[in-house]
Amino acid sequence: MEGKFQLGGRFLENPIQEKNHPPVKESEKGFIMTVLLMSLPVFISCLMIFTSLFFCIRNHDLAQSICLKHTLQTQEKMKKALHKLLNLNPLANQLRRTQKHLEYLYREALKAGEPIAITILRTKIEMVKQKRILLDRKQKHILNGTVPIINSAFYTFKQKMKIFNPSHIRKRHYQPVPLAVVAKPKGDIAPSYYPVSHFSLHQTFSLSWKMPLHRFLPRWVARDFFKNQLSSYNCAATIKKTGRKWKTSLASPSPF
Repeated sequence: MEGKFQLGGRFLENPIQEKNHPPVKESEKGFIMTVLLMSLPVFISCLMIFTSLFFCIRNHDLAQSICLKHTLQTQEKMKKALHKLLNLNPLANQLRRTQKHLEYLYREALKAGEPIAITILRTKIEMVKQKRILLDRKQKHILNGTVPIINSAFYTFKQKMKIFNPSHIRKRHYQPVPLAVVAKPKGDIAPSYYPVSHFSLHQTFSLSWKMPLHRFLPRWVARDFFKNQLSSYNCAATIKKTGRKWKTSLASPSPF
């Protein structure tokens, strides 16, 4: 007997025997294939959109990384310039006090009519003035040297960003030189330089750019939903004083 075996004089059903399933109808097969074929374009479109979004996120992160690297490196160079400039303040203060004192003695010598003292004091005053002129040149050299630092960083940033085909690349920094300091006394030769009020805010170096969305999306998506649309990005860094030390840090980008 097919599908049975004998046990103790009784015939039992074979538990290993596979049961026969009814065959799938041709109409059902056709319906399933139709559904699959209709779903395939939707699936492919979704896959393309998610792939495009992945590339958008990846390119955004890469561009942001390049931006942060340039702004932080630039502020590190600015920090060194700031240190050099502030370290010259003691000498600037000393020379200014010395000249003021010598000029007082010179006026007193003129009143007293002491020709030898007048000659000596005049010579000393001229020597101090020359020292102040040299110091003033050194200070201005440090300040003016920050301009090519910014320009070089901006140029290099634009070159590295070419792979993303960006537009509207801009920079923002303190003017007229990118080091936010003020001279005291203003207009004097070899003045002392101090950070401006709200220094970290004014010292912010910002970079901004835009990228077209259609470069990373399927043509039909870009044409129908993102035609001529640009996505804006930016980053910034500044210098902050922590205790007695100046440190570079990220900052909120200044509006362009």
